[in-house]
Amino acid sequence: MFWKKKEIIFSSPVKGKLIPLSETPDEAFANKKLGTGFSIIPEGNKIVAPTDGVVMFALETNHAVAIRAVNGVQYLIHVGVNTYELCGRNFKCYVSAEKKVKKGETLIEFDLDFIKSEGYSTVTPVIFTNVDEDLIEKISSDEVEQGEDIFKVRKA
Repeated sequence: MFWKKKEIIFSSPVKGKLIPLSETPDEAFANKKLGTGFSIIPEGNKIVAPTDGVVMFALETNHAVAIRAVNGVQYLIHVGVNTYELCGRNFKCYVSAEKKVKKGETLIEFDLDFIKSEGYSTVTPVIFTNVDEDLIEKISSDEVEQGEDIFKVRKA
């Protein structure tokens, strides 16, 4: 009989500082209307896959991607706040729906300085859309390197 792995190790998609989702300067994310998770203040210009999985969707504006991990956990990575208004300028997305991705594979590249110069927050929410908060365990400090293991996430 095939048993699906229930727990995954979730690594940081970008180097930076982890902050509570409640500190995200966007009400929908901060109030967990889309799900639970965390935000990161990025120091790098590249988002990599935090887990193995399959891309559910990548937005046309290249600033966000949703993935279903191998254990069924679904998550959204959204670079910056209201960055859809930039219409994809200085964003490059390397994946599309149904693409299988490996942990560490590049998903999105972006120009951090451009985002800031246009007056947008670079705070990057990572939202778990189908997991309860009590199934997420932090295993890192707040200052993280890209690819560093930061959470254990279980699927009920």
